[in-house]
Amino acid sequence: MSMDYEVEVTLTKSEVARYNFYHIRWLIILDILGLGVFLYIVYVSFFHPDPGTRELLRTISIWTAIALAIGLSQPFIIILQIYLTRTGKNDSLTARRVYRFSDFGIHISSMGRRAQKTWADIKEIKNIGNILLIFTSPKLAYVIPRRCLGSKREWSRFKKFVFERVKKGK
Repeated sequence: MSMDYEVEVTLTKSEVARYNFYHIRWLIILDILGLGVFLYIVYVSFFHPDPGTRELLRTISIWTAIALAIGLSQPFIIILQIYLTRTGKNDSLTARRVYRFSDFGIHISSMGRRAQKTWADIKEIKNIGNILLIFTSPKLAYVIPRRCLGSKREWSRFKKFVFERVKKGK
């Protein structure tokens, strides 16, 4: 007997942010490491015994600060776009969607549009906490929050259903 799932999803701003931060997690890690290096350079630029080295490190610290400002701006831009600005793109990201999962694939309805993906179209599935990301390309995923399925047991059954279908579709 086949089981279908119909899941109605209206993403919250925090879920949209989590999806976006998933894509730039490597940049955030790199920025944190860069910040550590920057702080070390600044420290040494004040206390190194050689005046020439101190001056060189101060110059390097200025350029490092500029590079970090550019890198750290991406997370801030995402936060501004999601939480502070009102755009049509934000509205479409948080619009109500209905996903119907069957043995044939995923049927998506949103804002008068319909799409269908077969299980073979699914490139990857990532489970990040209480969110399931179903990727149809390296940068595009359908976001299914756990809260839309109710109980933990139903969430586990749903994930098993999706993972099995994707495995069969490959």
